Amino acid sequence: MVKKSQKFYASALATTLVTAGIVAPVAAEGETGGTETGGTEVTVQATPTNNVGKKDEVLVKAVPAGATVKIYLKENDTVPAFSKKQGSKAGDMKAVLAYDLPTVEEKGNIYISITEANATTEGDKHPVEYTAEPQTDDLTTGVEVLNNVIKKDAVVITLDTVAAKGATGTSIQEGATVKVYAVEDEEKAALLGSGRIAVKKGEKSISTVSLKAALELAEGEDTGNLIVTVANPGQAESDGLTVEYSKEVTSSFTTGEDDEQTTAEIIAENNVKKKDGIKVTGLPTDKVATIKLYSKNPDDLDEAAKKAALLGTAKSKKVSIPATTEGGTATEDGQAVIALKSKNGFADLFETFGEDSKVYVTIQYTEEHESAAKEIVVADEKQTDFTVAQGEGATVSTATEDSPATLVVETVNNVKGKDTVTVKGAEVGAEISIYAPDAVAGDKPLAKAKVKAKAEDADYTATVLSLPKGFSENEYADDATTAKYKLTVQNADEKVSEQKEFTASNAEATKINLEDNVVIENNVTTKDTLKVTGLAAKTIVNVYKVNEESADDVETFKTLTAAEQKKLLIGKATAKVVTGETGDALATIAKGFDNTTEEGKVFVEIIEPNKISQIELVDVAAEADSEIADAKITVTNSLKKDFIEITGLTAKDTVKVYAEVDEDGKPVEKSLLGKTTVKAADATAKVSLKKNFATKDTALEEEEVFYVTVQNDNKAPILIGAETVENKKEAELSAEVTEIVVPVETTTAKVEDVTFTPIKVNAKSFGFEVALTKEEGATVATPFAEKDTVKIYTSADATKPVKTFKVSAANVTAEKVASAFNIDLSDNEETSFWYTVTNDDAHESEKVEATAQFALTTLSEDPITGQDGTDENGKVTLEIATPKAGDTVKLYLGTKVVKTVKAVASEDAGQAKIILTGIKEDTDYAVTVTTANHAESEKADITVVGPKKEDEKTEPAA
Repeated sequence: MVKKSQKFYASALATTLVTAGIVAPVAAEGETGGTETGGTEVTVQATPTNNVGKKDEVLVKAVPAGATVKIYLKENDTVPAFSKKQGSKAGDMKAVLAYDLPTVEEKGNIYISITEANATTEGDKHPVEYTAEPQTDDLTTGVEVLNNVIKKDAVVITLDTVAAKGATGTSIQEGATVKVYAVEDEEKAALLGSGRIAVKKGEKSISTVSLKAALELAEGEDTGNLIVTVANPGQAESDGLTVEYSKEVTSSFTTGEDDEQTTAEIIAENNVKKKDGIKVTGLPTDKVATIKLYSKNPDDLDEAAKKAALLGTAKSKKVSIPATTEGGTATEDGQAVIALKSKNGFADLFETFGEDSKVYVTIQYTEEHESAAKEIVVADEKQTDFTVAQGEGATVSTATEDSPATLVVETVNNVKGKDTVTVKGAEVGAEISIYAPDAVAGDKPLAKAKVKAKAEDADYTATVLSLPKGFSENEYADDATTAKYKLTVQNADEKVSEQKEFTASNAEATKINLEDNVVIENNVTTKDTLKVTGLAAKTIVNVYKVNEESADDVETFKTLTAAEQKKLLIGKATAKVVTGETGDALATIAKGFDNTTEEGKVFVEIIEPNKISQIELVDVAAEADSEIADAKITVTNSLKKDFIEITGLTAKDTVKVYAEVDEDGKPVEKSLLGKTTVKAADATAKVSLKKNFATKDTALEEEEVFYVTVQNDNKAPILIGAETVENKKEAELSAEVTEIVVPVETTTAKVEDVTFTPIKVNAKSFGFEVALTKEEGATVATPFAEKDTVKIYTSADATKPVKTFKVSAANVTAEKVASAFNIDLSDNEETSFWYTVTNDDAHESEKVEATAQFALTTLSEDPITGQDGTDENGKVTLEIATPKAGDTVKLYLGTKVVKTVKAVASEDAGQAKIILTGIKEDTDYAVTVTTANHAESEKADITVVGPKKEDEKTEPAA
């Protein structure tokens, strides 16, 4: 066989010779030769290229126009490997051979003829030399055959040295083509696969050639051979390297040789929280193993059944093997451990196969056949077990081979917050669930929690579970019974335990002595209150009224819904503690207690923080009635404004006067006539009425009545009355009497025996004067008082007075009242008239007849107290004694008044002087005296003696 390197150098030499134009009788590679064609000799100039990996080529130069070029691989060939006619212009022709140049060790010839266009015969064949293809160096080591089971079989070439791609020479280059052949009779046979030399990475170049078909060995044979070649780009492949390979391997759970064999341990894990699986330990750490789990023995199954029985697969991991003094074997810490997760979990298998279910496990290392199956017995899932301890002295204990763990359960039956269950001593990661007393399998838990690590200073875990719905504190606290709740625990990878009972503690109940601690004020004028004393801070007090639904029974009340109870709520309060440990809760009853006149009841609920409420029925006394002791009433049925006065009341008492009461004897508010409040004790309560009583000066056909209530401060009002009430006169009040008859209005009493002293105003106008003082020792009161109205009538039937006058304060001060009115007393006859008196705010009295007549002035029988004699001129002076100074003295001559004078004061009374002139003779006169407001006296006759005659002068007058 020609070496590739020899072929490469021969080709290069031939190309040089042709280019130089060397002509030889027998043309060497690239040599030119002449050929006659119809008498014309054509020179052949050609350069062959013996390509590798593509078709060989020949460059024929200076081909005449229209000439035909033919190339033959052998001299005696009649069919050319190439034939082509030159175009219309002479030039070079590139010939691509239809067949490869014959293989030669070093050199060989091809034959070329050129026939010109006008030639009748083909030109002579001229030999042209070519060199053999260059050949890549042979592979010597580093070739390994992988007789795989799962993946395609392959050949791996590992080279320490590799030339760069495109380098000169025949050393194996990066990118060189690798071919793998089957061997027949120690020679290359069918091509099984090809690849390329990989680029060197690090210190090595590792190339893998996958084979088209699986390697096969004849029955009974353990080894076989392959031939591997390599070829750089543009070079012929190397001589083949024969490589031996072994038959495929079946995996086993036992690895190693002779005394160093190790068998993997298989453990079936019948898990609960996670999928069941198979744990395999003790596997080699330098290769990967695939573990398969079957529900049936795969060795007895066809492929379809085997696939159906497959439960799951898993792979081990390769680990670094630490260098040890034992020569690099894996340490215990470096061993591979696989947990195989099944598709269905062993719980399903137990249902299928019953107790002690069997599964089958195989192992298969990379590119090895699956091992025979190993039968594994799967134990039942482990179930968590424990006992419950409660109460004082309960302690936690851990599980032993003979007894389960003891968990301590503590319950807190809260009222305000959520109830809690504390489980002590459970394993970290365990799941705890709490169930209702009546729970059955499959019911949802009331609460669940996962156990966390114990506190740093604790001896065991403590898990607190809050119950959203809570214990039934109301149901169990009253009769001191308990509720049996249920508890389950599920440790990691174990089945949940059976339900274990524990006792729920009772909620602490509120216990307040309401008989001693409740103070109720059923107020009247202020809001009602209920106070509970001695309570802890934030204790809530609710007060509910009693109705038909609740009756007066606590148990019935408890059956009402929260909404129904809320409708009955009439007051609430929260206890406040100022100092000390307890305080009071004062509940204001916004709308007041229902009972006013009779005893009632209310429900009182006490809710201490985090305790069961206490509900009791509490008596509510009726509102306290007002009281009167020495109250007295004065009713003024006035012509002006009616009013009522009550004495003997206390401060803040309220007095109301009504015109009506209803059928039940309760005052009708719409009929309120007036009201007032007593400001101070013993003060008079005066109530002015909105409208006057209808009663006048006489009683009506039907008596008019009114009603009076007295209400002490913060007490219920009472209706009071009087047996007999006279207008403006005080009467005793009594709670036994409920109405008051309206007294008639006051009529002024007749004032009799009034002395009217006549007063002359003028000739025909006369008046009277009435003294307003009573004489000393007299029993009759003064006839008139200030503000009295006196009316004078001329007859008993007269309706219109002739004179009306009021007694003023000035009259009272002057102790008399005088008034002129038109009654003629001039005839000095006794005249009758009628008078009435009307006291202030009273009706007019009856008429009283009176008579009036001026009294005669008293005149002495001889009124002349002095008379001088008449002088010669007829002048005379008369001195007349009168009762009073100021009296009027009249001198009559016959019926004619000739002189009128006024008396002046004298020692005894009065005295008047009358001077007469022109008296010539004795003349008879008459004299009268009139004292003010008296009638003129009777006439007293007097004789005025005339002047003396001459003969009578010596004699004294008579």
